[in-house]
Amino acid sequence: MNSTLRRVLYFKKSCNLLNRFIRIGRQIQGLHARAPKSKETELVKQLKAKIKLSGPLTVAEYMQEVLSNPLMGYYMNNDVFGAQGDFITSPEISQIFGELIGIWFYERWLHYGSPKDFKFVEFGPGRGTLIADILRVFTKLGKISNALHLHLVEISPAMREIQKKLLCTDSRYNIEKTTDDETLQTKDGIRITWHRNILDVPKGFTFYLAHEFFDALPIHQFQKTKNRWREVMVDIDKDINGPHHLKFCLAPSNTLATVLIPKDTKGDFLEIRPQAQIIVENMAETIQRHGGCSLIIDYGDLKCDRNTLRAFKNHQISNPLLEPGNSDLTSNVDFLQLEKEFSQNGVTTFGPTAQRYFLTAMGIDVRKQVLLKKASVEQTKNIESSYKMLMNDNDMGNCFKFLAAIHGNKIPPGF
Repeated sequence: MNSTLRRVLYFKKSCNLLNRFIRIGRQIQGLHARAPKSKETELVKQLKAKIKLSGPLTVAEYMQEVLSNPLMGYYMNNDVFGAQGDFITSPEISQIFGELIGIWFYERWLHYGSPKDFKFVEFGPGRGTLIADILRVFTKLGKISNALHLHLVEISPAMREIQKKLLCTDSRYNIEKTTDDETLQTKDGIRITWHRNILDVPKGFTFYLAHEFFDALPIHQFQKTKNRWREVMVDIDKDINGPHHLKFCLAPSNTLATVLIPKDTKGDFLEIRPQAQIIVENMAETIQRHGGCSLIIDYGDLKCDRNTLRAFKNHQISNPLLEPGNSDLTSNVDFLQLEKEFSQNGVTTFGPTAQRYFLTAMGIDVRKQVLLKKASVEQTKNIESSYKMLMNDNDMGNCFKFLAAIHGNKIPPGF
């Protein structure tokens, strides 16, 4: 079995498990209750010490430590993508995905009058596969490559190095470097600057891209008990028979984050992602004042009234408390909240629309036929398998959503 097909099968299995996990909707304390005691990682020891000192952690604090701890955070020191990692993304499955995203932004560039100087910002670029495919499209289409300055928002030193190796042919292309920001050039002369924070990106006409980024931002979770909201916390599990060294519990009284709960909230469970609101506000302000657009691609819902927190390890869904630091943590994106943030800041949104509808509208079938004409028998199998993964209702086709936020009100392609 070739590597591409193997990656497809790995992701298909993971996505099916994801759908099963969501449908079952297990309660907080019920996850893997009968599993054997998990390994006490170095991060677990650090978290336990922190809890002993200052009390239980919010789920947001827990996620932040698990994913972004400078020494032991999941994203900070590892290549976590692809068949050898813990999950695989659409750009890793097929080049067509990134090519169609590139076409979408190229159309937007033409629509806005082909500005001669604009910024292209990607949040959490992963290995850089998606932006590499986009830049390849831009280079073939001509003048747009000469007009853009690429800005990559990336907190992981390990992922930055992987991105540099893919996008920049030689470190001698270094233009300037500060403590957190670094600017290099690609072989085609496109300037790339890395940032740790969106606030460090200079203002101006900007295109934003966020693919599987918002789902990893920390969430606060709340559960209603006897008509009162209580925040979900992470505490030390002192039960020697407990499956993990940590456990979920409810705060006995209101926490600081309780003020985030909307007054008109219905249901008995809620997830709120404050960092997403801040980032969207920043994007919306830039688009409104300077022009541009944003394309957000992620899995999520139009409401956030259930527990969607989960972990991925070796392409399998696992308990969020299992060996923290050794697996990815993620939760569904609340697209309705993103829409509200954009609209409240004067920016028009379209979607969210399912991935299969967007890719169909952007011409995935035409592009597939072009590739098949020159493909070998083995390549044909890979192209067809990748296509099914991207488009199938039971896989990524319906699971992932596209949301566009634009300057102006004309419907963009794909929506």
